[in-house]
Amino acid sequence: MDKPAGLDERFAPVLKSLGESAHPDAAAIGAQLAAALMTGAPAATMAKWCRDHHGQTVTTIQIDNNSGDVWAPQGRVVDAQSYATRALFDGSARDYAGMRVLVGGADVLIVADDWHTVAYLAS
Repeated sequence: MDKPAGLDERFAPVLKSLGESAHPDAAAIGAQLAAALMTGAPAATMAKWCRDHHGQTVTTIQIDNNSGDVWAPQGRVVDAQSYATRALFDGSARDYAGMRVLVGGADVLIVADDWHTVAYLAS
């Protein structure tokens, strides 16, 4: 399946920022995200990906679909067992309902709803 149109453009500022960052993990995070965007392979569901990564640490890159603002906390642990309808990322809940899987792979999941596009990168 082809990747959804607009993902390259949506993530371009994030990739640019990661490329310019002095953060020690920035280059690896950028490479992982860029590879996922090139692949464009969808995962089965967000719930399955989260269950498969329960207990693992992930980096989150959340983009506001209207403003383009980016929020990118690192080192959040996935809890996909406490609730059937959502995953917790260090206690911050993300409901599965309404989230469309755009790109998914073994270590990357990109989902979107009407308000946000979110990439989860497993460490």
